[in-house]
Amino acid sequence: VFSGVQSNPFPPPAHSELDETKMIPASIASKRSLVSGAVAAQRLSSRGVKIVSASPVNDGKQVDIEFVDRTSYRFHTAWIKDAHPNLTGSDYYRKSAKTVFEVDDFTVESAKPMEGGDKIQVHFKNCNPENAVTEEYVSSFLHAFAPFVGRPLHKEAEPVQCLPGTGSLLDGLYQNRKGWHSDLEMPTFD
Repeated sequence: VFSGVQSNPFPPPAHSELDETKMIPASIASKRSLVSGAVAAQRLSSRGVKIVSASPVNDGKQVDIEFVDRTSYRFHTAWIKDAHPNLTGSDYYRKSAKTVFEVDDFTVESAKPMEGGDKIQVHFKNCNPENAVTEEYVSSFLHAFAPFVGRPLHKEAEPVQCLPGTGSLLDGLYQNRKGWHSDLEMPTFD
């Protein structure tokens, strides 16, 4: 006979720290997380990684960015456009695969530091004027990726070492390859 009420064979453990009288109301907790998020963002932007100058080069196909620590890098416009945080969800997966095919159509018309160098504003244009868009990027984000995706323009740049265990699956083939010369006889098949 089913009585409609079932007892839980595994009752939750009693924890004093889960006492409902000691819990923070959701309205306060959400404000606290907003404040801590803003503090974390401020901490990131105040690490001294400000942008001094930025300018499009090569007809807007690339952007040169100089940071306050005297490092400067040349970024590809397609990477900057593709790396915008609005293009990914909270799980860091793309919101749409369509954007992968659109990034090559954009060039940078202007790039300028904002908020004392904590951010950069990049105006992208496309062959269609209605598709022009202006995006903002945090300087610490660009500075963190610069050695890996940008070409260093400063003299003291050290080559970035690859992470151990990463690389191309074709590395072994590259080491054993033999180039074709003018005396190569092409094989023929019946």
